[in-house]
Amino acid sequence: MPSAVWSGEELIVWGGDALSGDVTLSSGARYDPKTDTWSPTAQDIGNVSGRSRHIALWAGSQMLVWGGYPYGYQGEPEPGALYSPASDSWMVIQPGEYMAEDRLSGQSVIFTGSEMIAWGGHFNGPTGFGGIYAILPEDIEMEAVAEPAAGAAPLSVAFDADASPVGCADEPATAWTFGDGATSLERSPAHIYWTPGEYTWTAAVSVNGVLREQSGTIVVVEPPCGGIACAAAAEPASGAAPLEVSFAASIDSGACTGPVSYRWDFGDGGTATDPALNHSYARPGTYRWTMDAEVDGAVCSREGTVAVSCNPPVVAAVKKLGDPFRLRVDIVLPLTGDWTVYLAGQDTPWPFVKAKNAQRFVIKKAKSLFKKDGSETTIEIVNGDGCAATIAYNRRDKTWRVLGKAMEVMP
Repeated sequence: MPSAVWSGEELIVWGGDALSGDVTLSSGARYDPKTDTWSPTAQDIGNVSGRSRHIALWAGSQMLVWGGYPYGYQGEPEPGALYSPASDSWMVIQPGEYMAEDRLSGQSVIFTGSEMIAWGGHFNGPTGFGGIYAILPEDIEMEAVAEPAAGAAPLSVAFDADASPVGCADEPATAWTFGDGATSLERSPAHIYWTPGEYTWTAAVSVNGVLREQSGTIVVVEPPCGGIACAAAAEPASGAAPLEVSFAASIDSGACTGPVSYRWDFGDGGTATDPALNHSYARPGTYRWTMDAEVDGAVCSREGTVAVSCNPPVVAAVKKLGDPFRLRVDIVLPLTGDWTVYLAGQDTPWPFVKAKNAQRFVIKKAKSLFKKDGSETTIEIVNGDGCAATIAYNRRDKTWRVLGKAMEVMP
């Protein structure tokens, strides 16, 4: 019998027994349903022999043929091979580390997205072992960009590497060198060139042993009027939400004589143009802030981070009230902002919650979610600052417990 796989665009039929019954085929054909046409697959008679009872599967951009027997099912199973429709060519899979790993018949075979896993099958009798074959991508399509490519020092440049492996589902790794000794492993880093000069950057992407590189040049010129110096600070640099931070910048204009302009970016969507001001961070997270000062076209930049921590609710007590079924929840510290309650892992807040005050609320109309069979139902309380605590309530035993550690719920 021949094998058949679907590539996403074509049906590929290959191998099997000839109609005469005295030979196995090493030929095949591709059917395009859009044009209702057939075209033959290439043959590599010297390396990829005809076979039947083999396994074929689609492996990203190639057809993988595995095992099978020559005519009459005599002799050893055939080695595996990869067929690429893009190049209409074959590649023989090299033998593995242990005997007959690439010459089994009747194995169970799956493709994970980057590897083939084979198990069992026959080789002079049933086997009890398997193997993993890593399918290397045929290529990596990549495009690396750096903007702007020229400017006055200090020059802030945004880099990005868009990489897509062909024939592999794994995520490629990215490594940048910026030409001034600095490096990054991020896909889209930002880098500041402080000193005038010409710098050659290189982006390298790799996956499963395949490496592709792309390079470019950044030209940094002397700043106007000899440049300026600046400093910027943020105090405090950490604290619990909501956190108010004081920002302040200073500048030494040197030989520059024009007016000074400032631009702050606080990392949470907020911006400002004053040299000194306060900014409030409402939600937990780590925020990178930047300050750019400019005089007569000369720019000075500074950056830093503010770490905003979480204030999770702390549950003091949970009590079942009388009929109809209700639960009263007491909190140690007052809840803040627009707090919400989620029941039984649901994605939307429970709408029937009545606040008695900032430290007590009652859950109503939730009887169906709290069973009497001894199981637990989760109650997640999310503070207005985005922090959450989860407890589990057992209706039968009238007990509750805190689940794990308090965690942050991001917007």
